[in-house]
Amino acid sequence: MNRQRLIRKLRIINHKLNKKYIPVEDKPFVKIAELTAILPALGLFYLWHYFDLLGISYYRYFNLSDAIAVLYENLMLMILIGVLFSPGIVCLLLTDLKSRSKGLSIITLIVIIVLLICGFGVLINMYKFATPVNIVFITIITISSYVYFFESRNLGFWMHLAFAFIYMYATAAQEAKYILKEKPKFTIYLKQHSEQPILTEESSTRFYLYKTSNYYFIKDEKENKIFGYSISTQEETVVVPLTR
Repeated sequence: MNRQRLIRKLRIINHKLNKKYIPVEDKPFVKIAELTAILPALGLFYLWHYFDLLGISYYRYFNLSDAIAVLYENLMLMILIGVLFSPGIVCLLLTDLKSRSKGLSIITLIVIIVLLICGFGVLINMYKFATPVNIVFITIITISSYVYFFESRNLGFWMHLAFAFIYMYATAAQEAKYILKEKPKFTIYLKQHSEQPILTEESSTRFYLYKTSNYYFIKDEKENKIFGYSISTQEETVVVPLTR
């Protein structure tokens, strides 16, 4: 008897999963044009937190192109992961659409979402977050995706956006931690001061922090200062005392 009930329930679940996916009808709260204004804020948020951890007030050197550039760098990793997973997703879509005339099934959509979440898992693993952080990230993105596709697109959108800011905050912290630990060094020349490099591979006290569109930032541990070297102007150095 219990076996028959189980079989019946499985058939019901199978029937529901193979039904056509009907998108949630929500009036978009944010239009595409407005979204393009929001996205650079993610890059700006990343830079603000990254520079803050280094003890620099980023707003003194603010440039919108820097915010867009750092956002592009992070998106490129996501696009790369998406490309790697795209063959499987395309095969799923083609198989599903060929086998039915009623459109995309719920089970196919779920499998695609799972594949994308797995891809995101690969991405966050590259940043070497702690395991609990990875679990929290995967949980949040899973819940946000469920809400977006099956409950409310507007609520799901805002959940994804909130997560995007959390993700940028966390990646900025990881990048700053990595820079301060590894202390990268390589030879850097400025065009107007080409005779004297601002950093060399042999330097014992100085190391590279970041490069914006207008400045190189170099930390000098001996002097306990961060130097900002202008690329576009004739300023030789801008001394930035550490705030912490």
